[in-house]
Amino acid sequence: MPAHRYAQTLVFAIALGAATAAFSAEPAEQMGQWGQLFRPASVPSIAGKDWIEFETGPYDYDLKHRGWRMDDDAEQLQILTWEGELQRFRKPKPGVTRPEVEKVERDPNGRIVSMKIRHDQDPGFMTAWEIEECDFTEMCEYQLKGWPPAIDVGFMNRADQFAYDKKDAMRNLVDSAKYAAYAFDHGEIEIANQLHKLARDQHKAYLEKYREAEQDLDQFLVEHQARELRTSAIRRGRAGISRGELLALWQQILSLPKNKLQPEADQMATSYQRLIEEDIDWEEPRADEIASMPVDQQVAYWMHQLRDHNARQQTEPGMCNVLLVPTVPEGETAPPNPADELRKLGTAAIPALIEHMDDTRPTRCFGYWRIASDDDIHLLTYGDCCVQIFEAIANKRIYRRKTTTSYPSTDGQAADCQAKAAAWWQEQQP
Repeated sequence: MPAHRYAQTLVFAIALGAATAAFSAEPAEQMGQWGQLFRPASVPSIAGKDWIEFETGPYDYDLKHRGWRMDDDAEQLQILTWEGELQRFRKPKPGVTRPEVEKVERDPNGRIVSMKIRHDQDPGFMTAWEIEECDFTEMCEYQLKGWPPAIDVGFMNRADQFAYDKKDAMRNLVDSAKYAAYAFDHGEIEIANQLHKLARDQHKAYLEKYREAEQDLDQFLVEHQARELRTSAIRRGRAGISRGELLALWQQILSLPKNKLQPEADQMATSYQRLIEEDIDWEEPRADEIASMPVDQQVAYWMHQLRDHNARQQTEPGMCNVLLVPTVPEGETAPPNPADELRKLGTAAIPALIEHMDDTRPTRCFGYWRIASDDDIHLLTYGDCCVQIFEAIANKRIYRRKTTTSYPSTDGQAADCQAKAAAWWQEQQP
């Protein structure tokens, strides 16, 4: 049985139990359930583990990570992140110094909005710098005192103020539940009970202030955890982590109690399983062999390479143009763009493009509403890419966006695009 199907079986078993008993109203049992929610099934407990913080990225970037140290050696560090994922980070090699930035721009809250890194340096976003052991009890006490304070949103318009206010309230509520669950796991029952009460009070206030539909706290946390994992799977998919790790994230959503994202998670898990199986059978030709291949083999080669194409949207709002060739520093050469290589092959690529317009396998191309928002972020599918490439070759529009975040796969237009493209292609035949 494929791994993600096994995860589905677990989902239905958990959902059945939730339907009959739900989470217990007793604080101790409820916090135990929360602890299971906030970590992968492969992590039985964080009891006895160290709470640590460290930074990644260049100096002045201030990107901090926190979590439970699960494994640590001279070369790697594995943590259970605050978001509930197992992640590995490199240790700096002897003699390697932390990278620098040439320019940093910050918003009024001091948060970085853009930066320029010296192009000859590894930015080090997966390297752990300045690892420190921290007092988790002290962090729990800070949470009870209302730390960190709410984000200053006075410089924003009213709509953005409301959105950030709501997001901050949600973050505080979920953090309180996580602190409660982890304190409980560590046997600090008194402070865990205080945090449990805080989470319940914050949940009640959240529903009243933001007029949310009634939803019990347990289901609220389940849906939030599913969204966190989806966000990570999308953003890290664009960043280039292995398909095996991405599959595990979507499986983790499937293993949660019943939630709204499980249909998408099932489809994504199926797609990643298929991509992984295709990768195993794939034999990469030498670089000097590609140009001399028959044209049909070149089409097949670049279609395969679409899976690792990582085009990114350039404006917000906007769209991800998969044909855009990135700019690189003077003297360097941009890597081949699989979408643009297919465009260069012209009408020879059209039958394959039409065939894959309803292909839901994900690429690493990244589209979004706002880069700082986790709402409406997507990895473009093979089909989304094929529609753009077809339109560039045929000079014919077959898709019109419904919203500024739409793609054929997200608004149900993939089959319609495929039919229009097939009809046009048929008209071109002698």
